[in-house]
Amino acid sequence: MKKSELAFNFIRVPVDYVMLVAAGLAAYFLRFSNFITDLRNVSYEIPFHSYIWILLLTALVWIIIFAVSGLYTFKGTRGIVAQTRSIFLACSTGVLVVILVIFFRRELFSSRFIIIIAWVISIVFVTVGRYIILKIQRYFFQKGVGAHRVVIIGATRAATTIRKEIEKNVSLGYRVVHHFTTADEAMLEQIKKFQTEKTIDEIFQTDPSLNQKYENQLLDFCQVKHITYKYVPNIHETRSINVQMDSLAGVPILELIGTPLDGWGRIAKRALDIIGAGLLIILTSPLMLLATGMIRRQDKGPIIYRNGRVGYKGKVFEAYKFRSYKPEFCTDWRKEVAGQESAAEKFEKELITKQNAKGNGPLYKIKDDPRVTKAGYFLRRSSIDELPQFFNVLRGEMSLVGPRPHQPKEVAQYKNNHMKLLSIKPGITGLAQISGRSDLEFGDEAKLDIYYIENWSLLWDIVILLKTPFALVKKRNTL
Repeated sequence: MKKSELAFNFIRVPVDYVMLVAAGLAAYFLRFSNFITDLRNVSYEIPFHSYIWILLLTALVWIIIFAVSGLYTFKGTRGIVAQTRSIFLACSTGVLVVILVIFFRRELFSSRFIIIIAWVISIVFVTVGRYIILKIQRYFFQKGVGAHRVVIIGATRAATTIRKEIEKNVSLGYRVVHHFTTADEAMLEQIKKFQTEKTIDEIFQTDPSLNQKYENQLLDFCQVKHITYKYVPNIHETRSINVQMDSLAGVPILELIGTPLDGWGRIAKRALDIIGAGLLIILTSPLMLLATGMIRRQDKGPIIYRNGRVGYKGKVFEAYKFRSYKPEFCTDWRKEVAGQESAAEKFEKELITKQNAKGNGPLYKIKDDPRVTKAGYFLRRSSIDELPQFFNVLRGEMSLVGPRPHQPKEVAQYKNNHMKLLSIKPGITGLAQISGRSDLEFGDEAKLDIYYIENWSLLWDIVILLKTPFALVKKRNTL
């Protein structure tokens, strides 16, 4: 989901709330208008000051119902008709909740008329508010702001139909960057170039006979770079459960759902990261001071070791750790990326060869590592060395929960199916860590992390965070 869509979805919340309150007020004043009272006398008049508080609270509950109903996950390309159906269902659910509350409280609301009319008016008012927002958003689309930049693949009738519809109807919110009629290596390279220039948001794959090799590479690339992948299905693929059905110009299109961590999910996770990291920095500050003192007492080298790690969408960042190696054995990740072998890296390779260190996928383990200081051994065993990564979380480079970040040279050895690990921010802890810490084989760890990515929920993040201290107590090796 684009940032502009998130902005418009955010705007919908206060607009919906205002419209619901306005609908409630309109129903109240309509009930006590001369026209209605002439038709039916008011037997009991609820005081306005009491009614307004009930209305404000009820509108808030309805906003929650709207959110649960998916009314804040609409993309700008969805029409008002699709939104109106969901608005009708959400408002109807809200009325049922009000009726149930009245029933179980065993209190008679003073006016059934207000409830019924408020329901009708709320549907109208919310729809009008949504329509105004949609018109504004589509105005920006016509100006090229917030439009989804798409690449179409295939020489099919569906591809031609989709392209013509997008070009004819700019307000749909799409703009065709390129239309590839053939799939080959040149196409893949061109798509990668487009992405580097930040000119692709979605790919429409319309050719059911596309070479499996190219399709797999395309899928892996889209997952890592967070490019929405949509394709025209055959009759059997429409039964898939990991897709979202849509249509464009009458052509059925399936959108692969890579992770729930899009839209509001990403915002919720980021909020948890900021709040959680801030609190954990305060709570673990005594341990950080202890680590600082131990390292300073050991030698005069730097306290923090900045190691290059590959993060979200393959971007390299500096991960902070308390230094556990002797200063002369700390590698410079920038030289590694540039292909310059330092003395520390050369010594590391000699250790691996000498010990015949067992590879764990792209990773390896060195027993009785002579590079580790006495203080470093304690810091690594207790995972205190990783506490500075809370600052990486605040900087937005990492998350509290996610796949562990690996070095560029390790990521270079990833298999295609491992690239999905780069589709979200790396984490300090994760499903793999609470399932076995570093005892797990890399392949098993990757499977757990990919499962986490595809099935993420905020509750799951909280559960993993709560279980992490118990995993630490087992005194297993850290990554």
